[in-house]
Amino acid sequence: PTHIENVFQNMKLSPSRIVGLFFVIAIITGLIIAYQANQTIRNAYAVWWVADMVIEHLKANEDRWPADWDDLRDDYETCIRRSGKPWTFEELRSRVVIDFEADVSELKEKSKNSEQPEFRVIWLSDGSATHWSHQEPNTKLLQYFNNTTPPAPIRTGFGGSHTE
Repeated sequence: PTHIENVFQNMKLSPSRIVGLFFVIAIITGLIIAYQANQTIRNAYAVWWVADMVIEHLKANEDRWPADWDDLRDDYETCIRRSGKPWTFEELRSRVVIDFEADVSELKEKSKNSEQPEFRVIWLSDGSATHWSHQEPNTKLLQYFNNTTPPAPIRTGFGGSHTE
């Protein structure tokens, strides 16, 4: 027997056990990747929804910033009427953080003549920066304060799109 074969024999790892171990590791890795992908997608939608809820609140309350999550309950209902109910209020609250001490006047001032937000008042609780294209929450607020909208996607003809 070769040196490698001796190592396997001493470790009592037959080739079939090695293949079995490889498949177990591959399955566990696949499950972890699937879980992470699911969390990333859910986080991207959650932070978008919360930004929309805050903007709805600003529109309905003469640009007054919400004092706490309870101030956003009726805005959550507005978003549900528009888009359905993919989230519970509690799940959004657990995934997203809002700086309830933010000053709208300051945010508006920082938004003037700016293409990128110079503030961070909505973010994911896990610290990640996940968001859908043109749906970063602070950029959405900047666009609201500047009365602008994100650029429309250009269809590429190959099932994708990009913006200019």
